[in-house]
Amino acid sequence: MKTRAGYVIRQLADTFYIIPTGQRIADRRRCLKINQTGCVIWDLLQKDLSWEELLSAYTEYVKSIEMTEDTKTVKPASIGEEASTVTAASISSDLSTYVLTLFQFGMIQASAKEMQAFPFAPFQAKGNAYYCRYNIAGIQVHYKGRKEWLHAFFEPFLEDGKENPSAHTVKQSGISQSWRVRLLSEVPEITGELLLFGSQLDVYRCSGDYMLRFPSNHHLALCTLSFDGKEAVFYYDGSMQQEAVDELFYGFRAAFFYLAALHGKYALHSASNYYQEKAWLYSASSGTGKTTHVKLWEKLYAVPVLNGDLNLLGMEKDEVFVYGIPWCGTSGVYTTKKYPLGGIILLKRGTENRVCKLPQDERQLYTAQRMISPAWTEKQVDDSLLFAEKLSGRIPIRQLYCTQEPSAAAVMKEYIDKYLTI
Repeated sequence: MKTRAGYVIRQLADTFYIIPTGQRIADRRRCLKINQTGCVIWDLLQKDLSWEELLSAYTEYVKSIEMTEDTKTVKPASIGEEASTVTAASISSDLSTYVLTLFQFGMIQASAKEMQAFPFAPFQAKGNAYYCRYNIAGIQVHYKGRKEWLHAFFEPFLEDGKENPSAHTVKQSGISQSWRVRLLSEVPEITGELLLFGSQLDVYRCSGDYMLRFPSNHHLALCTLSFDGKEAVFYYDGSMQQEAVDELFYGFRAAFFYLAALHGKYALHSASNYYQEKAWLYSASSGTGKTTHVKLWEKLYAVPVLNGDLNLLGMEKDEVFVYGIPWCGTSGVYTTKKYPLGGIILLKRGTENRVCKLPQDERQLYTAQRMISPAWTEKQVDDSLLFAEKLSGRIPIRQLYCTQEPSAAAVMKEYIDKYLTI
């Protein structure tokens, strides 16, 4: 294993940092604060050592240190912390923790063979590999990885699951997508044209696929996604912590929504409920009160909530449907079922509760703006606008100026009841 090009160590005041340079800065790679021992290990990693060679060299370094009040820094990732009793196990544990951090920051690289000897749990292939197939909104998703890396919200969508996928023939039919999870040791260099950058997602268009980078993540670094949406590979540190599983869960969402949009299904940031045998969507920016609104319906009229944050829309023979998906923000409320769509209500804070009709252009624009399906290219934006236009001609799209009082639900319910009787 060795350091990646594009990083240097610099001392700022009394503190050392590993700092990105050149293209690494353009890619918005993070800095890492280290201590003097971290500097020593970084220098060792310039030599492209195996894990055994690195551990041996680091052990010699630790044993050579005279532990005084000024040198209690043998733990590379624990600046200023007093070292515990130095044993072979503690030396290996401290070093592996630090090396894992460097991997998570994308600062070092190693071959898959080299990583087999790495002792830190996330890189070990513990347990059997796992294959499963999900049916999400009529799309077949084929997963290969570890069972422990899957979020619990996927479970109701499961159609088939087996240990040891090497003995299982995967047959894909219809609209399908493959999710394969690989370890960070195999992560490719980022190349291609930068289409989008943000705090949570960067998108690059390469010669044969997209590269999705997740800048704020600590466990999921990158996804490569084929242009046809059928193949998605995720580069992950292998952790089974809930924070890590959540990152992978939302990485899967990015790939899934891309494929769904290619087949005419678009995700709308909205809470939904089920009333009069139809799904009704309440869309607004975060903090406006869409979840509060559907909970008022649930409390006052026993109207069930379908999804607390996201809804996938599509058309079948000119009828608009809402499809159940596992992604639901922090609400924890979602469904696996499909429902006909009654209408979309665009919420806006107001001092009184009133429902307003919107002109065609605003219905189309405001609905498209609330979509979170990929808009990385002009074509994707045009496709979203076209879908919003089709929606506006088939279902009511209204704006509700509302308070957070129970009367807001009463006003909306009265409007829907009248609309359905026309």
